[in-house]
Amino acid sequence: MNVRYRYDTNRVIPIPSGMDDDDTGRAWARTAAVEYAAHIRDEIALDEAAVSRIENLAADLVRASRDGRSAALFFLPEPQIAAPFTVMYSPDRPSRDEQEDFLWPRSCLLRPVHEMISAEGLGAGSSVALVQRVQERTFAERRWLFLGERGAVAVTLGPVPVPILSIVDPLTETIIDTLAVDEYVPEARGDGARQIADAFERDEERWVV
Repeated sequence: MNVRYRYDTNRVIPIPSGMDDDDTGRAWARTAAVEYAAHIRDEIALDEAAVSRIENLAADLVRASRDGRSAALFFLPEPQIAAPFTVMYSPDRPSRDEQEDFLWPRSCLLRPVHEMISAEGLGAGSSVALVQRVQERTFAERRWLFLGERGAVAVTLGPVPVPILSIVDPLTETIIDTLAVDEYVPEARGDGARQIADAFERDEERWVV
């Protein structure tokens, strides 16, 4: 999967895919953390604890990217807030049940906040903000789903503590608008995104397409 997007180099660390060896991934993560700290030194000096945290989070995302995902680490140096960001492409269009599971999982505590959006590279899509509870843990995510003429693209920001989502969410604006996946062909009319928007509008209690 070849993924491209524009991003803020002061806040986003893209994670390369294809590193199947843990030692290689850890070495890359350490180098990336040190280089990032040097990059933002004029803005803020990160101590070794912060650099080690970035290294550990980046190493986790290296492992996560082995299943075909593209990943990035969002990091706000002040007050040192971090969030994972992942992109997945499927050559097959998800079923309606799969769309629902992604955009309105049963672990949601509240009705998702849905928005129909349009992105430069992916066309019409759906965006939801979720608050979930899984195994006594409450967290928030932002999810996007783009249904194409061929395949689909699913994007996730998080999981993060609920108050953090609104802080890191603005970092996604440029990324989502410029995100391109080589294998993905957007729908010409955006019918899939419109059907999802209509379904959210129809059903106030539970989304069923």
